[in-house]
Amino acid sequence: MCRHGSNNVSLIARNVNLPIETVRYRVNLLRKPGIFGLSLYFRYSYLGLLRMMVLCEVSKPKVSLLAKAAEVPGYWRYISRAHGRYEGLFIQYAFPHAHAGHVSEIFEILKDRDVVRDYTIISTGDSIPSVPDFSRFDFEKSTWNSPWESWDDELQQASSKLQEELGDPKENGGEFDLTDLRLVEWIEGTGLQKFSFLGQRVGLTAQGVRHHYVEHLYGRKIALGYLPTLLPFPIDLLDTYLFFLDFADANYMARFANTLPGRYLVRNYSKILGKNSLILTLTLTRADANKFFDLLYRLAQDRWLLDFSYSILDLRTYQTQTLTPEKFIEGVWSYDHAKTLQKLENLIAHPQ
Repeated sequence: MCRHGSNNVSLIARNVNLPIETVRYRVNLLRKPGIFGLSLYFRYSYLGLLRMMVLCEVSKPKVSLLAKAAEVPGYWRYISRAHGRYEGLFIQYAFPHAHAGHVSEIFEILKDRDVVRDYTIISTGDSIPSVPDFSRFDFEKSTWNSPWESWDDELQQASSKLQEELGDPKENGGEFDLTDLRLVEWIEGTGLQKFSFLGQRVGLTAQGVRHHYVEHLYGRKIALGYLPTLLPFPIDLLDTYLFFLDFADANYMARFANTLPGRYLVRNYSKILGKNSLILTLTLTRADANKFFDLLYRLAQDRWLLDFSYSILDLRTYQTQTLTPEKFIEGVWSYDHAKTLQKLENLIAHPQ
């Protein structure tokens, strides 16, 4: 389901070697609210968008003002309080590539107006989901097998060929249409919806949705796959980390990246554009966090890593919004910088 979605029941049945009716029954059970969820990961670069992370150091009384200011330009995807590197706020944008240079101007104004103390902007490639590999799960004990004993050995044996999805985009913008964007908007956070439901939302028949889904989203490699909402342990026992890893060279970066798929503690990972650096999103218990730090220090000692840092996201404050197809007008992502600056000035002068 994470590779192909929930609608191709026959393909799922073939892959898991079960009767199609058994699989259909199980999939329909998982569709019930509150049991399971799938989030679609897609290539921002193929849609003419640049993925940008902004880490802001901000005084505590101005966190709410900054969160409102971050929404003004539009195109924001996630906003969360963050602790660690740049104590304050984490913001992620998927900004039109043609206008991405304006983001730094916006945050420089916020710094000049004392809304933020400092900030850093990181442009990244597309985020790769790490789908849990259940061969690492002990079904008799109902727990995940420890990854720590074997990780060092896997690093030594890993391929030095960089995953294709992690490469810096050679082009920004592929072949897509407004219907593709509207489907991404609906599927992104609700990957278990049937084609008939999606058709009602985008004005197509179920067959029309299937065509766009198979031929466009997957045929044109816009979709990267799904990540389940399942967490390895109860959320009260977990912290969500962003790790920033700077490698000595591309070979070490690729070998490390090739050990990430399937690990239950890895949610997603991406490459910082133009650098031998990765950003990882991990959900860790305190014990696992300590062991991961041990691994990073070993890699630094062995000269794989030049440096690393991290932030912890406060999921209680986590805000998200889906892609906004209404901003895609006549084949172009719209953005009015002058209007954005005026809104920012009004917000700063008259904070609510």
